[in-house]
Amino acid sequence: MVLAALAAPATAWSFEPGPWRLGGGEAMRLCGADVARHCAGITPGGGRLAQCLIDRRAALEPGCRAFIDRAKSAELTVMACAADARRLCPGIAPGGGRMIACLDGQRPAVSQACIRTLDAASEQLRP
Repeated sequence: MVLAALAAPATAWSFEPGPWRLGGGEAMRLCGADVARHCAGITPGGGRLAQCLIDRRAALEPGCRAFIDRAKSAELTVMACAADARRLCPGIAPGGGRMIACLDGQRPAVSQACIRTLDAASEQLRP
């Protein structure tokens, strides 16, 4: 068990406590070995595996470290932009950059907190 890729329901931009979910996919590929190596004794659930990886960030493989950074950035964006997304982008399914594109296309109507978070996330994720 390991962190799963971020996923949100199509009807709302919200997550269980944090966007961390157990499962497979990209998270398993990038962080599975780190979970086994650094977090083997952690009981999954409630964000405990995610927190274990965050606490051991410096010791993680580069791919897992980048995944954790993207997930943290996405979590901050979700929190700062949830109200704007509900108001300005109803019916847009999160994922694949659709929600960010929708919000970015309506910048004059987007809250300053959301814009700052979008800009910071964009800067952090730049190669």
